Amino acid sequence: MKRKTDPMHPPERLFRLTDLRELTGLSRSGVYSKISQGTFPRPLKSGRVSVWKASAIREWQASLEQR
Repeated sequence: MKRKTDPMHPPERLFRLTDLRELTGLSRSGVYSKISQGTFPRPLKSGRVSVWKASAIREWQASLEQR
């Protein structure tokens, strides 16, 4: 069954690790190292796959620009 999307509230984009690495320039181990240090957003689990919300990544990037 296909879900209808609300044009006023489109679903948030989710990034997989490969997308995230390209977007941030961090390696896999760099991402998980920053997560363990508490300086990077924690992923959500979608089945066996880790995904990150685009809004969480934008907030992280904005925090880097404020330093």
